[in-house]
Amino acid sequence: MSDNSDDIKPDLSKFKPKKKALAVPKEFLENANSYDEKLVVVKVFAEKNVQNTVKLFKNMLKDDIERKRRR
Repeated sequence: MSDNSDDIKPDLSKFKPKKKALAVPKEFLENANSYDEKLVVVKVFAEKNVQNTVKLFKNMLKDDIERKRRR
């Protein structure tokens, strides 16, 4: 049985998700000093990562609602 599982492991590695490159260029993140530059970085990230941006805002709103309910 272990021989079969050893044969399958290399095949399974094909299906592992690959890391995506950073959507926002690293230089933007390092060099964004002014408010306008930071706003551009956020806009670029949001355009390239729509699903992640939606999840982020949903979680932020959910946390905010839970905090208000505790008061």
